[in-house]
This record gives sequence, C-alpha cells and structure tokens, in this order.
Amino acid sequence: MKKASPHHNSESQPTNSQAKFSTDAAAQRARLLKRLREHPINTLEARQELDIFSPAPRVHELRHNYGYNIHTSRVTIKTDAGQTHNIAQYSLLAGTWKGNAA
Repeated sequence: MKKASPHHNSESQPTNSQAKFSTDAAAQRARLLKRLREHPINTLEARQELDIFSPAPRVHELRHNYGYNIHTSRVTIKTDAGQTHNIAQYSLLAGTWKGNAA
C-alpha cells in the first residue's frame, strides 16, 4: 500500500480563506501592501477588511525592512456604535522611505 504524499493531504494544506486571512506577519504585510497600492487605508478598515488587528507594526516593517514610502496621517472616524475616534490612515507614496523628516 502506497503512502499518501503530505503535499496531497487536504488537512495539511490551508484553504483559500485560511490563506487569505493568515495571521502570519508576511501574509498581513502582503495584504496591506496590496491594498495600499489601490488606495489609502485606515486602522479600522485594516482590522475589518484585512483582518490585521495591529496595522502599525506591519507598516513599520514595510517601511524599515522593505523601504516602502508609507505616509501616516490622522483621521477622525465615527464607529458603528456612534463613538468618535482619531486613528491612523496610511497612504503609499512614490519613492523610498527616508525616515521621519525633521
């Protein structure tokens, strides 16, 4: 009797939905970068739409480890519960990250 290859075991392979929302930092960076290439995203959107509960560390990694020029601004939003919050909004800019300008 031939053993099944581990690469063909459906239990060991992530499904599309599992891979799409992996909590692995690399997968989160990839989702965030893809979205930033389309348009800006704020902290709440990153949490709700991309399942990235702490986008700030992913932005830091994209800047400092990969050189992406991501600008952070502050925006005021109102949640579904009616609460007002001042949160970060991230935008991908042209060029390479040079650090905080003085």
